[in-house]
Amino acid sequence: MIILLFLMSAAIFDWKTREIPVWIYILGGTEAVLWRINSVTAFSEGWKIEKWIIILHGNTDGLSFLEIAGGAFIGVILLILSKMTEGAVGPGDGMLFFITGIYLGFWKNVMLLWGSLLLCSCWGIGLLAVRQIKWTAGKRTEIPFLPFVLPVGIWILML
Repeated sequence: MIILLFLMSAAIFDWKTREIPVWIYILGGTEAVLWRINSVTAFSEGWKIEKWIIILHGNTDGLSFLEIAGGAFIGVILLILSKMTEGAVGPGDGMLFFITGIYLGFWKNVMLLWGSLLLCSCWGIGLLAVRQIKWTAGKRTEIPFLPFVLPVGIWILML
């Protein structure tokens, strides 16, 4: 599925370099917008969406404009948090959730965010437990977040 290719490429770059190239967001965002325009047009005019399109994009058609806008708004909130926390929340995370919000809509994007936060938190706690991260005041350890989005994204698209 195309959204999984988007999530996978973002996760790989985040894991390796802690930075996602802009072209990944441009490609993912353009495709998401084109998919949404196509699915909203087809849904409103009563067209049947072909099976191969559903295989490429997941069964996410039939969402209202408010659901899509609400899903994208989650990314906007993360971008605002990124500015407020001076980068503690990466702006790339906000851009990713903006684009996945267009793909998935509000509720699936909320599940994607919370599931990813849960996996990342468990990973961090596990690293603390095995003393890979030393707990010292003032020391900041960064864990890439987007690799934890991919398995949750796969799970959500299987629903």
